[in-house]
Amino acid sequence: MNFRQPAIYIIIFVSLVIALGWSYYTKKKDNTKTATNTTTTQQTTQEKISNLTNIDPADFDSITKETYTIASSKSLEANSGNKLAAIEVKVDGNLSPDTILTKYVFNSSDDTENNWIISFSGKSNKYIRMLTPVKDFMGTLSPMNTKAWKYNFVTALQLAEKNGGLAWRENQKLKGVKLTLKHAGKKMWLVWIVEYEGQSDKMTVQLDANSGRVVEE
Repeated sequence: MNFRQPAIYIIIFVSLVIALGWSYYTKKKDNTKTATNTTTTQQTTQEKISNLTNIDPADFDSITKETYTIASSKSLEANSGNKLAAIEVKVDGNLSPDTILTKYVFNSSDDTENNWIISFSGKSNKYIRMLTPVKDFMGTLSPMNTKAWKYNFVTALQLAEKNGGLAWRENQKLKGVKLTLKHAGKKMWLVWIVEYEGQSDKMTVQLDANSGRVVEE
């Protein structure tokens, strides 16, 4: 009896099974890798959209104009002598647009004891108005020269990121960021003061509201 011929068939059959199995494994592995890459890309895109350091600042121009218009109108209803003196914007540690809280601060020469404030929620766009003693919030402020106000708070944050903010955040657990637009310093320029708050440390970047250049405190 000749056993060689059946043995050859068996070897060929086993080889085909192994080849088909390997092909299936490789294809499945590639598909899994592709799916993982796709998911990672989608997650990265979502993170990019929700982070104020990556979003287009121009997307917030219309929102800023709308809230500023409302704030100015309501302030004059409260006191015809009110003038814009400062803007404060706060965001959480994730720098998410949904956490934006904007406060417009007005004052008047006929009421030196108080600041008139209107706060806007970035998520709902609803506002709250209040009269607050100068000693309790912001202190005495100079009326703002709005002609020197050339860019919004998102641009201010992104400029601060390029001037040390990003490097600082990489070594900190960020709790939040506060951006304040007001006249400050020895020359009383209009500046954006960007304050990063970590768990145990803080960092401040001060920017000329007209040119975007870093200003020494």
